[in-house]
Amino acid sequence: MIIEDQYEKKHLKKFFIFLTLYIIVVSLGLIVNTIPEDNMPLKKGKSKETIGKNIKEMEASGHPKKQSIAAALSEARKSGAKIPKKGHKK
Repeated sequence: MIIEDQYEKKHLKKFFIFLTLYIIVVSLGLIVNTIPEDNMPLKKGKSKETIGKNIKEMEASGHPKKQSIAAALSEARKSGAKIPKKGHKK
């Protein structure tokens, strides 16, 4: 019985320390929302305008240029655009 009480006290103490630190961090604003606000899917379409807008939108949200282009072209292909995949150089 004494061992169980000591075990519970030890874990309660750790929990309250963690809780106190968490409250301090949150109140100071050190933890921000990790989910991007503009987590919108790419626009569907196969026109050059739609592809260009998708690329600009992804770059503005912090994605690398190559990743933005690849995702925009992939979305255009899904919409029915006849864009060949990147060929391998020999």
